[in-house]
Amino acid sequence: MPRPLMRSDAHSRNLRLHRLSDTPATFFITKSLRPKKPILDEVAREIVVNALAYAVQQERIYLRSFVVMPDHWHALFALREPWTLPKFMHALMSYVAGKTSALLRTNKTSWQDGYYDTRVKTPKQLSSLLITSRRK
Repeated sequence: MPRPLMRSDAHSRNLRLHRLSDTPATFFITKSLRPKKPILDEVAREIVVNALAYAVQQERIYLRSFVVMPDHWHALFALREPWTLPKFMHALMSYVAGKTSALLRTNKTSWQDGYYDTRVKTPKQLSSLLITSRRK
């Protein structure tokens, strides 16, 4: 029986292998609850919004677009010096996870260990991601 080319037990630490995430760039990020449950209420969604706003105010990112859904969020942003994607996401999610932990624990879910990222490489890709994020 042939073996699959990709492991079915993908782990968040493997998602960014061999990527250049240690340099400033523009990224499209998706961060979800695991298991996915539509429990992010207005207060929880506001926590994510406030965390992103703080990052802008503190000159950590240039925020292009974002949306917070009941079980996940997306953001399109450019990192500012000296921030790297792993450091930024750790700082952002440390705050968000701390503020939302009671709600998530009550509903038997949590934030996924990692996140999905797409490094934006071209203006066409940026335009497409902006259009897609506005449709959600």
